[in-house]
Amino acid sequence: MGTACATGFSDARPDLVALFQRAAAADWTMRAIREAGLAADVIGGDNLAQYSLLELGPELTRGIRVSQFFKLDQSEPRAERFALAFRQLTGSDPDYSQAFAYDAVYLLRDAVLQDGYSRAGVKTYLDRLIQDRVPVRGVGGTFTFGADRDARRPLYVAEIRNGQFNILKALPVR
Repeated sequence: MGTACATGFSDARPDLVALFQRAAAADWTMRAIREAGLAADVIGGDNLAQYSLLELGPELTRGIRVSQFFKLDQSEPRAERFALAFRQLTGSDPDYSQAFAYDAVYLLRDAVLQDGYSRAGVKTYLDRLIQDRVPVRGVGGTFTFGADRDARRPLYVAEIRNGQFNILKALPVR
């Protein structure tokens, strides 16, 4: 099946391949692209902005560009402590999934401490953050909540070079 896919890729000769998949699936896709000898640029969404993608190695990942909403702020002491503890525990750097989960737990903690241990208390706290557009400082960066209850964060475009995500451009929150 990999050969058939690679043959189809080489027949098409695209200039750009967009991957809307997780890192585990990207392993197979990137192998097929590389086996086909394609020189196409590869872009992907934030699902690919995980360190597990880098584990595929530079021969498969070099030059892939991804969008991501996460940039660990090493100048922020809390974020640095989080990253250090995570590295000591796992041997790898945290990506957005770990940082955002950590931030969610602390957001819930703050809601309970502020407005009580109840569904209504948590809702009141979160509604106030939305209404007052209160910036929330987390280890995954500072964000606010929109009326749709989704976080508003800067968007980063990164390229994989030298086994790392290198930020090419930051787009501010609108």
